[in-house]
Amino acid sequence: MSTITVSVRMIEAALAHYHGSDEQLEALFRKHGVPRGLLSEKQVRIAAEQYSGLLQDIMIAMGDEMLGYTRVPHRLGTWKMMCHAVITAETLGEALRRYCHFFRLFDWGMVPRLRVENGEAILYLEPTDPERPLEHYAHVSTLFYYHRFACWLVDYSIPVLGVDFSFPAPFYAEEFRPMYRYAPVRCEQPVTRMRFSAAMLEEPVRQDRRSLETFLENPNLVMVARQFDHGSWQARVRGIIARDPVVMPTFEQVAEEVGLNPQTLRRRLRREGLTFNEVRNQLRRDLAIDLLSRTRHSVEEIGHRVGFSDPSNFIRAFRQWTGVTPYRYRKQG
Repeated sequence: MSTITVSVRMIEAALAHYHGSDEQLEALFRKHGVPRGLLSEKQVRIAAEQYSGLLQDIMIAMGDEMLGYTRVPHRLGTWKMMCHAVITAETLGEALRRYCHFFRLFDWGMVPRLRVENGEAILYLEPTDPERPLEHYAHVSTLFYYHRFACWLVDYSIPVLGVDFSFPAPFYAEEFRPMYRYAPVRCEQPVTRMRFSAAMLEEPVRQDRRSLETFLENPNLVMVARQFDHGSWQARVRGIIARDPVVMPTFEQVAEEVGLNPQTLRRRLRREGLTFNEVRNQLRRDLAIDLLSRTRHSVEEIGHRVGFSDPSNFIRAFRQWTGVTPYRYRKQG
């Protein structure tokens, strides 16, 4: 079970064009154990498995993989056909060029173009009609899935150098940091684009038709919950802490285990966009949410399991992380 969590604000964005009945929507939430009653609490997060399952069912209910945000719907199966079109590519560059070609075959409001400039591979999303630009979510989700699909193809967490959006920051902008691997994100820019090293385009595609079939069983889950940053410093630190959060190691102990002095590890984490405290708190938060959603352990026991000896400190921290107490989170879940 993944301990990755997602803000409920992303559900709010996904439902902006949903026109089903309240009863149908309630059934979807109930099916995935999503605490609908907490959607008004903007800091609340849910497990990635819940989010991806709900998102997939919303797409099916709407018959649109882009959730009503594009000029014409991405009918169910669009993503699957794109995947089959690119899976035989030998390199990531070839695969991403096929990706762009596929999504230029119909006018959905944006044109994806991959260019290499000054040692960087840049995906531009250009509007087909500048007088009628698509809403923010179309840009955000396209770049997110583009990057995560690329990571899946090469089975490696491709470092993002930067993301630009051609619109003001939306209400879920705080989610940008984890979505885009803690890369710099700027809004209100002339164009929407994502940048990464052009050297990555030479990486071999490590997936095939067999692994694609497994991927397509639930692509949302793979791209939202799967960790591709096996070799990153934040993943190594998180892995060490996750072995036994009850016995929380110090930063110096973690540095010793990875074979670095503390100053070097601190510098390498900073280069990836995080501090040790942020990695530790994110793990505690995500693990606590997973345990509250999946088990009937008491709040005190969960606090202990995620490294808090004092239940009141855990409750206070959980409220800071999510905006609600763990008791209320579970009650309305």
